[in-house]
Amino acid sequence: MKDSRRKLVFCFAASIAAPGSILAQAGARLRRVAIVFNGSSDSDRNHLEAFSQGLRQHGYREGDEVKLEVSYADGRAERATALTHEALARSPDVIVVEGSAASWAAKKATSTIPIVMARVGDPVELGLVESLARPGGNITGNSMMASAFVPKALELLHESLPELRSVGVLVDPSMPMTSLIWTSLASRAKQLGIALQRYDTDVPEELDRVLGGFAQRRPRAVLVFPTPLFTAQRKKIIDSLTRNRIPAMLTVADGADLGGLMSYLAHSVEMWRNAASFVHRILKGAKPNELPVEQATRFELVVNLKTAKALGIKFPRSILMRADRVIE
Repeated sequence: MKDSRRKLVFCFAASIAAPGSILAQAGARLRRVAIVFNGSSDSDRNHLEAFSQGLRQHGYREGDEVKLEVSYADGRAERATALTHEALARSPDVIVVEGSAASWAAKKATSTIPIVMARVGDPVELGLVESLARPGGNITGNSMMASAFVPKALELLHESLPELRSVGVLVDPSMPMTSLIWTSLASRAKQLGIALQRYDTDVPEELDRVLGGFAQRRPRAVLVFPTPLFTAQRKKIIDSLTRNRIPAMLTVADGADLGGLMSYLAHSVEMWRNAASFVHRILKGAKPNELPVEQATRFELVVNLKTAKALGIKFPRSILMRADRVIE
């Protein structure tokens, strides 16, 4: 009996001494965060881990304080839109959406649930936010500024292959950012004296046809746009171009690691970790319109020397010196 009284007194004293522990834990609510990835569970494995790591760095324990509700669009814009609507119908505390299609779907579907954009091309030009500093509404996040870095990828390809006078460009016309990227890319190509040959495809079946045609067309080099479809199908694209001995500059994740000649893009893992910091601040009470949209600050150039050797290409020293990683 005395032992029971001692335990009761101890627990009561502990709750008074540390009201933020026992009492707060008793009233804590599991926060639900919906995430709509553009790719697959395989292609976005590193991104999910980066996001989870970002939450852990802010002190969240998955399953205790926060629950992640994850879905994958497998590179299809229409599926990303549908999954976004399904996620919002479950009324999460925050929804995190990747890319422009899902961001637009979320913006149109809700004005109350906080939206965090991850890796959006250019949210101001797309009309998703009023400005980077003052997003407005219930949406914020980060941007990879695709209309700026894709032309830079063309410059790097041209610097690596100075004799290039024409480049095939793999384009997904269904993506909202496509026209903006194409306009800026065409302008830079004209300055470099390069003719662009555009190949449009927005579904895997059409992509197969375009890739099959490269065996006859034999473009001197191919630049691949940063879209969900091409990210999800990047291994197929790279294998096809390698088989046909076509140098490729990819602006999708792991492009050079999977055998492409070069890749150049915003550091996607870092951007997903950054998305977790937005979620943290919102769960702590910040309003999305109080959180400025952040631009990517780290871009990674990767070159594959093994592929270059197989194609009989020798990278200039200037490219090797600027590469963040060299695959040998």
